[in-house]
Amino acid sequence: MSMTTLLLLGVSGVFAGIVNTLAGGGSFVSLAALIFIGLPADMANATNRVAVLLQSGVSTEAFRRAGQFEGQQWWLIPVTCGGAAIGAATAVFVQPNHLQTVIGVAMLAMLVWMLFAPQSFGEAGEPKREGFTVRGALAMGCVGVYAGFLQAGVGIVMLAVMVFWLGHGVVEATATKVSLIFVWTIPALTIFALSGLVDWRAGIVLGVGAAIGGWVGAKLTLWGGAGLIRWVLIAVLAVSSVRLLSDGLVW
Repeated sequence: MSMTTLLLLGVSGVFAGIVNTLAGGGSFVSLAALIFIGLPADMANATNRVAVLLQSGVSTEAFRRAGQFEGQQWWLIPVTCGGAAIGAATAVFVQPNHLQTVIGVAMLAMLVWMLFAPQSFGEAGEPKREGFTVRGALAMGCVGVYAGFLQAGVGIVMLAVMVFWLGHGVVEATATKVSLIFVWTIPALTIFALSGLVDWRAGIVLGVGAAIGGWVGAKLTLWGGAGLIRWVLIAVLAVSSVRLLSDGLVW
């Protein structure tokens, strides 16, 4: 692996970690970087979970030190972890070229969402948190399935569900989001690793950058910076979705 490749992965990891912690969607950046260096889509999807695990772990610790986990709703853990395991097990059996198309379509959908629903990127009214409900459990279970299958963009979806549906405050929802991602990435990564789809060297390099970005992103969230890099992410999504969907070629 050349120094240029290492630098690309490291920088991409930092940016992805910041974006993932602030709101979500940073995995589209790290997925694009992994595909760019030559990994097939299924390996890129699996390898990205190493970075996600490291980044979310660091972000969770930063929020814990800031006292953001008092009174958290722990029923979310088994619901989302169960969904993530189902999603990851399903992704293992999807052909790389088909998964590439799924990633491209997901990028395009997230691009449209971010262009026309900027309020989902961290802006909401006064929180009116509700506890456990069947509706909430089903919604978060579906979030977990998508996270296990693809992960990319799940943070934005989860923020929307938790803030606008479950009534959490933005900072509280962001802290809960990264802690849940850390927990459910463990079974998802285990499934991908046992299937031989993880490039550990690329994943660790990307992950170190993502861990740095995760710490920075947690601090920015606590300082009130949830929308700082929205337009940069929009540009990445636009370019990546077009490249992935054009002629069925990976870069």
